[in-house]
Amino acid sequence: MKTIRQFKRVSILVVFLVIGVLSSIAQTVSFYVVKKGDTIESIAKKYNVSKDILLTLNQDASKGIYEGMELQIPIGNKQSNYDSNNSTDNYSGSSVNSSNNVNTDAQGTWEISYELGYGFLKKEEGANGSAYEYRATFGANYVLPYGLYSGIRIGYNSSNYYSYAYANKVSYSGEITCHLLCIPLELGYRATFNSAKTAGIAPFAGIDLNVGLSGKQKVKINKDEESVDLKIGGKIGIGARIGLRLLIWGFDVTGSYVFPLNDKQKGYFGEKSFPEISIGCGF
Repeated sequence: MKTIRQFKRVSILVVFLVIGVLSSIAQTVSFYVVKKGDTIESIAKKYNVSKDILLTLNQDASKGIYEGMELQIPIGNKQSNYDSNNSTDNYSGSSVNSSNNVNTDAQGTWEISYELGYGFLKKEEGANGSAYEYRATFGANYVLPYGLYSGIRIGYNSSNYYSYAYANKVSYSGEITCHLLCIPLELGYRATFNSAKTAGIAPFAGIDLNVGLSGKQKVKINKDEESVDLKIGGKIGIGARIGLRLLIWGFDVTGSYVFPLNDKQKGYFGEKSFPEISIGCGF
């Protein structure tokens, strides 16, 4: 009889345990999609559930969460008024785009970008005048893992040289202008310091392809002027570029250096490297 009573007690305990497990499983049928700014802790607080329960139900989350990830939430836990995007906590390995994290961009996405630049070309020694480059490009960046991005743009570029001299009552001026199709290719690392991406830095390096479209050389001696077309169509100049972008409120200010890699590039912009400043958006 004693054995039978013990068996009944064990049976009842097992039944209650099974019911408890089944009830627990039945309650974890609600799903939450992780958003930017979320952490395991903020989601737990949002649904009034402990962090340990969330990690038990979502074992993959112990290695970190990412935007778009689905998490099981106990269905009996209602959402509180807590907004995860207002969280100021920083938990290593379990956060997505928290306020102190970098590399917050969604991987595998394209972002439109454009840039307006002005370059300071090196003049010939002893020459009076000015030399400059300006360009406008439009394209897109592709977001890669670990905060990296690759970019390709297309646009207009030009090199402009102006010199003058005056001697023995004779004035001389010369002007050379080259119009180019510009195709910048680059690889960079973008680090933003807040969820709104209003501040950050982006060091980068790349290659500039400058395809000749047309060019003109003007020479003026006193009042006599002569203009000659330059045959540069289809000639490709190649230059390397390194620089750093400062990301500010959705815009960027860039400082870079351009180095000639072939003779055509040297013909367009001179034999020496030159600095360039630019403003843009989308980096």
